[in-house]
Amino acid sequence: MTESNDPLVPPPLDGNLGGTGPGAFSAPGSDSGPAAGSPYDGQHYPAPSAFPSTEPYDSPGPYSNAPYSYPQATYAQPPGSSALAIASLVLGICGFFCITAFIGLGLGIGALNKINRTGQHGRGMAIAGIILSSLWILLFALLFATGHGHVSVGGTPSSR
Repeated sequence: MTESNDPLVPPPLDGNLGGTGPGAFSAPGSDSGPAAGSPYDGQHYPAPSAFPSTEPYDSPGPYSNAPYSYPQATYAQPPGSSALAIASLVLGICGFFCITAFIGLGLGIGALNKINRTGQHGRGMAIAGIILSSLWILLFALLFATGHGHVSVGGTPSSR
């Protein structure tokens, strides 16, 4: 059989892939071994198995507790101060706007409930917000009760 230079013609199926003699290649699976006169003549190596060993991958490593798992962090973030308690304190301080005192009182009570449930920090701020808001509300009630809490429209004091 003659060799064809056409790239679309497949090689012959007789196991000869291009020649004979030293350095010639043989078809996979043929037991012809190394060519005579090659530096590897007479050395026999075990044939590779059909399924390669996965031994290095069979033993569980330090991070393979379960399939497709990742190492989990073992620390918890420390709980911060309650945002409701902070808002209650700020609105209690700014209670001279009247409406903020009522909102601060509500937020302070809500913050205490949440802090008792979750153990978050900020109990002192919530209590301070409740106290300040309550003081502002009492001051406004006292001013309105004594007649000093009049509301003026247009920037001039109201006449009585």
